[in-house]
Amino acid sequence: MPDASCQRQRSSFGIGRRYWNRLQEIGQMKDLGRDDLLKKLGAAQAEAGRAQGLVRVQVPAEGQAVGPETFTFKLDRKKLR
Repeated sequence: MPDASCQRQRSSFGIGRRYWNRLQEIGQMKDLGRDDLLKKLGAAQAEAGRAQGLVRVQVPAEGQAVGPETFTFKLDRKKLR
């Protein structure tokens, strides 16, 4: 029987994976305004919990269009260790 720490690691990995997949979905959405992006991002972060701290997310500044250049995310490998 696996111990509790192993189960926590597996469940947090699943949450992190869902968060990563959700960020990819958000990035592929067409005609998404900055305010809508921030709402969707906030909902995804709330669902992810602590796992969202492992990902660096760059959002467009106010007045900038949302696109692949302005909305980026990457795994923070230092925090992962």
